[in-house]
Formats: sequence, C-alpha cells, structure tokens
Amino acid sequence: MRLAEENPYDLAILDIMLPGMDGLALCAALRGRGFSKPIMMLTAKDLVEDKVKGLDSGANDYLNGSTGPTLPGPAPASAWGWR
Repeated sequence: MRLAEENPYDLAILDIMLPGMDGLALCAALRGRGFSKPIMMLTAKDLVEDKVKGLDSGANDYLNGSTGPTLPGPAPASAWGWR
C-alpha cells in the first residue's frame, strides 16, 4: 500500500494470494484511498467467482493461467486508453 501511495506507478499488478493482506483487500483499500491508476489481478485463481470478486474489489482486469471461459468486457488496451 505504501509503495503505491508514494510512487507514481502507471499500473498496479496484484495477486490475490499475497502474504499479509490479500490482493482483493489491497485493491479495495487502494481504491478507497483514491488510487485511480489501472489495477490488474494476475493470479492462479481461475473460478468465475474469483474473477467477479477481483473486479468487484476495484480491479480493471483479471488474468489467470487458465485457458477456460473469460468474462465479457473490453480488452485491456482499450480499457486503459492504450492504442
């Protein structure tokens, strides 16, 4: 949390399974403190319920190592304004 608040990052990449504070709680806390940059969840958790929790916590995108079904939504490039 401290690093995100003290540094001008363009993107935060979080894992759900972080030591101490999990990535969902960290994402929600960052959003609650006004962190407006894109947040991507990059994790091994691949259940639809996990993806929904990640996006509900404030993440802009959720990626995992699975090749299963994906949630509908914009591609990361368009979601973040990249061309």
